[in-house]
Amino acid sequence: MDPEQAEAGQLGPEARQPLLVGLEQAGAGVEYLWAGEACTADAVSTMGFMAAVTSRAQIGSAILPLYTRTPSLLAMTGVGLDGLSGGRFILGIGASGPQVVDGFHDVPYDAPLARTEEIIEICRSVWRRDRLVHTGAKYQVPLAEGQGTGLGKPLKLITHPVRDRIPVYVASLGPKNVAMRRSSDMVTCGGSGSGGGGGQADAS
Repeated sequence: MDPEQAEAGQLGPEARQPLLVGLEQAGAGVEYLWAGEACTADAVSTMGFMAAVTSRAQIGSAILPLYTRTPSLLAMTGVGLDGLSGGRFILGIGASGPQVVDGFHDVPYDAPLARTEEIIEICRSVWRRDRLVHTGAKYQVPLAEGQGTGLGKPLKLITHPVRDRIPVYVASLGPKNVAMRRSSDMVTCGGSGSGGGGGQADAS
């Protein structure tokens, strides 16, 4: 980091997180530690580190872009980080934006509302250790007949999660997204959609 930036207090996210961890370890009353990603280092590595060196603060993603991982991998990530942290993990997801999704990840940015709903449904099924079967507009698990090798079959998570209902926070800015979240038991947070973690929870 540029020393002038440090003196000016312009710390980047990679520098702020260790400081927050230090505050939590020192008993300074830090209750939440957040890690986000856009065109940055991945957030999961940072959260794994935070889980390993803290014992009290809740650890959350703010956010993981929903297009950059399969729904099952998001669920597995939640299980892993909830286990490492002893049940302190919050899965924060959001649509990010087409600049990042189309431009950096080579994935079409489409139907964020439908994808959000289906991803959360799949995650919760995985966390319950159901045999995963999902037929939706955007995701079909296992792959539908005629796609892939035809060898896929419904599987369930081998690992026993610390919690079978990990909290899910959704970064919501548009009125349709906020309304959809309020009609469910998900938590809605106003944030940047691509890595911000601020905002107020509208529901739980």
